[in-house]
Amino acid sequence: MPKKTDSPQKLPYSKLVENHIRKGISNGVTMQVIFEGAQHLQHCPRSFTTFYKKYGDVIKDERYKLQDEIGNAVMKGVREGNPKLVEFAARARANWNPSVRVEEVDENDPDEAKDAVTRLAQLLGKDA
Repeated sequence: MPKKTDSPQKLPYSKLVENHIRKGISNGVTMQVIFEGAQHLQHCPRSFTTFYKKYGDVIKDERYKLQDEIGNAVMKGVREGNPKLVEFAARARANWNPSVRVEEVDENDPDEAKDAVTRLAQLLGKDA
């Protein structure tokens, strides 16, 4: 008589599911879309949690490769002086913001003691 077990049979690892995940991540597809797109594959987990448990190392590995590739391309452009990539890197990695300006003032300068409206009126020849 065969032995009865209370637990369901363990889902085997699928190279087809792994390849589907790798291809999707390398093409920039979201994990939800990758998961849904893999549902037709044999031995694909039906729950998102099990999907991550079983293929988490593949997901981490492929995300690392993609981020490394993107980072290398951006930094190459920065080193070559691409102005858009220099600005992107400055914003993303150096917390630079072009709208934040630091203005130094000399309190001993007579013009610094006046407010902006008074100074503008004087420059326009209007005494306020």
